[in-house]
Amino acid sequence: MDAQTEAALKRAIGMLEAILSRQIELHRRMAEVAEEKRESIIKGDIEKLEKTVSEERQLIAKIEEEETNRQGVMPLLIGHLSLPRETQKLADGLAVP
Repeated sequence: MDAQTEAALKRAIGMLEAILSRQIELHRRMAEVAEEKRESIIKGDIEKLEKTVSEERQLIAKIEEEETNRQGVMPLLIGHLSLPRETQKLADGLAVP
């Protein structure tokens, strides 16, 4: 692998790492919001429920955006790693038969 290709691969991996880190944080917050939502339902706190539902919708939109970003980076990695074009998850492409 030449230096230019290696640098491009490192950039793509860095992009993927950043996206996955953001996805992890979004999913962690989604779990927290789900707990807050559950508690507001149990307590009958409609105002809190409305706030958590609103935040949940915002988180879903951000998660979808990050997933679109992840899917955009995959072709870069697939090309540099000579993986099958239909590879959607890096783990599938790197699995040892």
